[in-house]
Amino acid sequence: MPAVIRSEWTKFRTVRSTVWCLLTAVSLMLVLAVLQSSASTFTPRAADEPADRFQFVRQPVTGDVTIVARVRAQQASHPWAKAGVIIKEHLAYVAVMLTPRHGVRMRSGTITDFAGSPTPAPRWLKLARTGSTITGYESSDGATWRRVGAVTLSGLAQAVEVGLFVASPDEVRVVGTPAAKRYETVHTVGRATFDMVAVTPQPLVGWSSQDVAPPPVPGRTEPPAPPAGSTARSGGEFTLTGSGELGPPEPDHDPTRLDAALSGVTVGVILFVTIGTLFMTAEYRRNLTWTTFVATPRRGRVLAAKALVLGVTTFAAGLVAIGAAFWLSQPILHDHGYRPPYFPDPSAATAVRVIVGSAAFLALLALFSLGVGVILRRTTGAIATVMALVFVPQITAPALPADVGAPLLEVTPVAGMSVGYPWSGVAVLAGYAAAALGVGYWLLCRRDA
Repeated sequence: MPAVIRSEWTKFRTVRSTVWCLLTAVSLMLVLAVLQSSASTFTPRAADEPADRFQFVRQPVTGDVTIVARVRAQQASHPWAKAGVIIKEHLAYVAVMLTPRHGVRMRSGTITDFAGSPTPAPRWLKLARTGSTITGYESSDGATWRRVGAVTLSGLAQAVEVGLFVASPDEVRVVGTPAAKRYETVHTVGRATFDMVAVTPQPLVGWSSQDVAPPPVPGRTEPPAPPAGSTARSGGEFTLTGSGELGPPEPDHDPTRLDAALSGVTVGVILFVTIGTLFMTAEYRRNLTWTTFVATPRRGRVLAAKALVLGVTTFAAGLVAIGAAFWLSQPILHDHGYRPPYFPDPSAATAVRVIVGSAAFLALLALFSLGVGVILRRTTGAIATVMALVFVPQITAPALPADVGAPLLEVTPVAGMSVGYPWSGVAVLAGYAAAALGVGYWLLCRRDA
């Protein structure tokens, strides 16, 4: 078997068409990533354009004040849903809050963010204002308090509003592939119950409810607004529902910083399909299969050696190309406005998953093309067949109803190209590659060379 592998490797690296295809694919993926990054620019809202949206139950107060409340229950509508207490003066605010998956947080504006304990509801929260400094606390029993952080707001007016708030960010779902993807924004609605609410000194005005929302910006197309929040009170217990966000988007998942690195994958698909097909059909076209099978009569070994050489080579090339594209694109995107807090830096785990998944997709696609090439024995027919199976679903799925288009992308070979590269999609493509190679082996053993 080692001799057969060496023989197939020699064929691969000495055939100029396959080598040039591979080098061209790597080069184009790098160039397209740089071009895509350079052409992308993001301009965030100006500092005086408030984007906060939440349900707010408030009281006006003057001077130093302390507000205490227990978040008795919180619905896990989103990992970053928020329920807590807030001191607010126009656009300036300080809030200490509870989230379902990230525990206690204290936040002010788009920069200041303190992490408290990871404990979910129930949890006591407190904000205390002294002059221009506001300090946040948390407690498990309302008696022993742990300091979360402190914020000084210069120019904070004497008259402020204090109260309770609930928010739940939109969930952005990415459907499709890098070549035919769409973003679906789903509004989530947070719900939380507060009790043991106390404001010191006692305000002279009762509680009122407000659905805080950013004003429309002239000339800017805004997405559809989420449903309005609600407030229900029963004695000393408040139940709030609300959608939206307080502060910048949370770093859960944003594919924008990864899109540029993947922008060349579509071109890579064409060239990797060509490489996989030519690795087999070139021998049929030149009538060299007789020589190969005379030297190695066990045809299964020949096909296995071809698959091993092709798979390892294309995976390594894809890994280098996409890894380098990611490394080159990130600083360019950062300079063009795609940076925190609006576009969080991709985590190392996310970057590795996408790079490795992309390389695996290209390698499996090359193996699938090899299998189709064995079955059809004609370069044009094999390439056309694989291209149709990859690109036709991408073109038709966005035009179909969601309950038809999404399953179509999940059961065709393009599943391995889905945004974010979930391993289930890679497994689907691996199944296609295994099936094509299996049928190819069965035919190879029964046909004349």
